[in-house]
Amino acid sequence: VAAPCISLLSLGLVARAAGGHGEDLLMALGHQAHTVRIATLSALVALGLAFIATPLFGLTGAAAAMTCAAAIRSVLFVRAARRLTGLYTGIGRDTFAGDKSP
Repeated sequence: VAAPCISLLSLGLVARAAGGHGEDLLMALGHQAHTVRIATLSALVALGLAFIATPLFGLTGAAAAMTCAAAIRSVLFVRAARRLTGLYTGIGRDTFAGDKSP
């Protein structure tokens, strides 16, 4: 039971890492209100998914819910950082803003 949960939670950490430092950037540049909104929204998403997935799939469902919430949080922070600061904090190409750079 533990191995699938650890694997799922590891994917959540990869999703958080792929989002870069968007959360830190927003905090440092005075966008604390946006940071709090995104963190609250992602916590509510995590709770909602956990309430749905845990009774159905047990501990693995809870791990999947947290992984999905981490991925959503990362996407929200990358998009907010891009919109509010003009900086792209994710890895790879800036696909959200239609960046045409190689």
